[in-house]
Amino acid sequence: MEFAERLHALMAERGISERELAHQVNCDRSYIHLLKHGRRRAGQRMAQLLDDALGAQGSLAALSPQARPEVRLENFQPVSEAIDLGAWLEQTNTGSGTIGYLAATARQLASEYTSKPPLMVLNDAVGVQRRLTGLLRGGRQRPAQTIDLCRISAEVFALLTLLCSDIGQYPAANAYGHAGWICAQAAGSDLASALVLSAQAKTAQWEKRYAEAASRARQGYELCPPAGARVLLACQEANAAQALGDFARASEALTQARAAQDALPPDPDDDGDTAWSCPLPREANYAAIVNLGSGDLARSIKQARRADEAWSEGAPWVYGTWAQVRIGAAIAHVRNGEAYGAAAEVAPVLSIAPEYRVVTITDRLTYLNRLLQTRPYHGSPAAADLRDRIGEFCASSLRGKALTQGKG
Repeated sequence: MEFAERLHALMAERGISERELAHQVNCDRSYIHLLKHGRRRAGQRMAQLLDDALGAQGSLAALSPQARPEVRLENFQPVSEAIDLGAWLEQTNTGSGTIGYLAATARQLASEYTSKPPLMVLNDAVGVQRRLTGLLRGGRQRPAQTIDLCRISAEVFALLTLLCSDIGQYPAANAYGHAGWICAQAAGSDLASALVLSAQAKTAQWEKRYAEAASRARQGYELCPPAGARVLLACQEANAAQALGDFARASEALTQARAAQDALPPDPDDDGDTAWSCPLPREANYAAIVNLGSGDLARSIKQARRADEAWSEGAPWVYGTWAQVRIGAAIAHVRNGEAYGAAAEVAPVLSIAPEYRVVTITDRLTYLNRLLQTRPYHGSPAAADLRDRIGEFCASSLRGKALTQGKG
């Protein structure tokens, strides 16, 4: 029986009117009328008052829609619940060996970035990230293991951001950077956060979002503990600042980079040839770019020679940095009216195999090509020959290359 029906029956049995009942429970007669006809619901307090007034022995309160089931002590089992929770927390879909393997693989990929074909490294990194994502989404790790997996994921996402930038897939690079930042924050890792910011700064630089690139590089520098990445982030800020025309900020950032380089502690795990390393030749390349931007051509070429000297003394050789140094020196020569000098600098770069022709190389060569089309080089056989060779080289750029199926 519904509440309204029971109330109606009780009032009829007791011979009590709506007005009289309303007076007894201290409410308006119209409210009793609505309750009796099922147009309003009585709260527990009102149902109890009506029970008392009508002598219904709790039958109205039991029919109230707001009635709550009685909590029975036998339904409360703290011991078994605590044991169940403990057992659940001890379960995991991974182990320390797997996490150690994934961390080592992430470091290996960062090292392979500087030497192996980019698409090969990219597909391997996609496979590792899918493994990490599967473990995290499984949700069966202990809390400390989840933190470790998030940190490793952030590092791999940062590398994927770099690699996608290298082939001109900027939307993918931005998506990976966003995911990497979320993972780094979940892990609470300053270093992982700094690596993601470095990768995002690079993408922003090549998309000509220079203010954003400078801001992300500065934020990463401030977060990063002493490491090669800290030197790199200061150099990236310098590069973005010169693109904005803020040469005072660029110079200050280069000074910070050199100071960070001098303060680097010995690190047996960093041999200077990973995606996040910034040995002297790479730092010199950024200094050369800043000097090019400010118009100091002689100093820019001097920085290129500084990089060459460092390589001759055993500094790690990385094809991307080497190509950038050669192209930067060629640009300085072209601006100085020396087409033959430019050709001599860039000739070795034009022999790089197609699988290594990343956008960061081909786009700067395209810029060099545009300089060779300016008035001083009209009718120059050397300039025309160099332009043809650059065009052939850039025709097989990795820009926009599709990814093959990643390894699971």
